[in-house]
This record gives sequence, C-alpha cells and structure tokens, in this order.
Amino acid sequence: MPLVRPLVVLLSVVALTACSPAADPGTAPPATSEAAQPWSYTTGFGEAVTLPTRPKVIVADAYSAAALWDYGIRPAGVFGYGLEPNASPLALGNADRAAMQVVGTGGELQIEKLAALKPDVVIGFGNVTTAGAGWTWWDEDVTKQATAVAPFVGVRSVGQKVPDVIEEYRRLAAALGADTTSASVVQAQNAFTAASETLAGTAKRRDLKAIALNGTAADLYVGGPGLPQLGLLNDLGATTVGPPSKTSADGEDWAEVSWELVPDYPADIVLAYVGSAKEFPEISVYRSLPAVKARQTLTWDDKMPFTYAQYASWLTEVDAVYGTAKKVAA
Repeated sequence: MPLVRPLVVLLSVVALTACSPAADPGTAPPATSEAAQPWSYTTGFGEAVTLPTRPKVIVADAYSAAALWDYGIRPAGVFGYGLEPNASPLALGNADRAAMQVVGTGGELQIEKLAALKPDVVIGFGNVTTAGAGWTWWDEDVTKQATAVAPFVGVRSVGQKVPDVIEEYRRLAAALGADTTSASVVQAQNAFTAASETLAGTAKRRDLKAIALNGTAADLYVGGPGLPQLGLLNDLGATTVGPPSKTSADGEDWAEVSWELVPDYPADIVLAYVGSAKEFPEISVYRSLPAVKARQTLTWDDKMPFTYAQYASWLTEVDAVYGTAKKVAA
C-alpha cells in the first residue's frame, strides 16, 4: 500500500556515554515556575508519561515537528519520513530543518545521534494502534533502544478524524509549555471552522463526486474515506468515490485498481496525490477522464501538518475547485 514504508535502521555499537551533541539542543518554550513541577501527559492512547520536570529537550518525527512548530515548540532533533530528498514539501510545514539535528531519515534511526542530544522525550506520529508500541516504523529492538534514551510519546492517528489529531497536537503543545490560546492560534482555528463550513455549504449545493488517485503508470491506488484527509472531505459532504476499500489495522485505506477500471468510478473532480501529479498527465487514461479534460483537478497530500492553519488553507483550495466545477461524470 502507498503509505507502508520499508524499515531501515542504523544501529550504533558505540557506547551511548561516548556520544557528544552535534548541535545545540532545541527547547520547549522558556521555563516558568510550572516547568519545575512534576510533569505528566496522557497520550491519545490513554498512556501516561511522567517526568520529574516538564521536558525541555525534545526530539520528534518530522510530521510532529511540523505540527508543534506553529505553537512555538522547537525540537532539538528530528527523524522519520518527510526528511528524504524526495519528500513532500509540505511535510515539515513551517519547521526549520536547519534548526534541528537530523537523527534519522525515512525509517532509519541513528541511536548514537539521538542519545547525543540527551532528549527528555521522543515524540512520534504514525499508525500505531496500541500504547507502548513506539514509532510505527521501528522494530522491537529499535524501540527498546530508543525508549532507553528517553520516554516515547505517541500521537494517535488510526481511527482519528483530522480535528481530533489537530487537537491532540494542541494539547501536547500546551503540556510542553506553549501558549495554545494565543490570538494567532485562535485565528487559525476560526479560519479552519469557517473554511469547513464554507466547503460544506458548497458541497451541498454542487453535489459533485471526487476520486483520489495515487500511484504511477504501473501501479495505481484509490484513496478511501478512512484516510484522514479524505474522511474530512466526506464528513463535509464532499463525497469521494472508488472501489471498495477497507481501513487496515495500521490505518491504511487504499484500494488497488488498474487504470482501465478508473472510468468505472465516474467523478467530477480528480484529487491527484502530490507525489503523482507530475506523472499522471503522461498517462492516457488519466488524460481521458472527464474531470481532467474539464481541468477540474487539484492536488492533495496526506503529509500536510496537522495544524488548523494548514487545513484551513487546503479546504479553501478545495472549495475553490468545487465552487466552479461542473458535473461531468456520466
């Protein structure tokens, strides 16, 4: 399936005590009297993480770094998907890669670099389904080594709606000392609410169908409503179509289909996955789709940061297409 990645791990045999930081660690917001108090945070899995004081040095996967950055949280280190040369440009959001020490890219984790930062916590977003499982793409051995360095705080995504994931990051940011009720945060939340309501109204009036495509000329997948972004659209009345799909245990919701069968699922709008959008125009079946001929297409990316501002912007883009598109599906 498109979102299942191979796990590649670089394990160091160097003793952890022999490591030295390669960059000054980033921090959570400035310390207050509360920062000196015992710290406890309950994850979306119901797992409590406790420390003597509020975490100051944080390492996070790229998606979490992007989600927390807008609240003023500055991770010391970053790892995971979204850091590869061909990664989605949206993956890191507003986060400054140069300001964080990279301790692994893709499924790779470099334990010695992680330990050198001396993090208080490691935060990871993914398709984990149970507490204590570690980051989705770590195997058991790596999970043990990583959690020996610092406690792991998992952000739940499977079975969660977009607003729920955004709120979990907001709650985590608040626990890390961020001001999550600032004017800018409230403004972004209001913009998201307004964009959601606008799209819901447009979708009701227009009654259009969309199909979400991701793949290549050789392999094609159609996204289902179990994917957070597509689930959000369907919740707002912007219906997506495609072959039957079933959300798997790790949160995947894709149906594999041949290009020849795509016309069997008539759609007025095509959502082209951002990583595939450049190749799709070279495929004759894609060019023949009524929505493509009518130029009723837009890109989408499940790697966009879970922030109100990012989703408000995307929903506004979606509404612009829905607001002008015509019914072209047979």
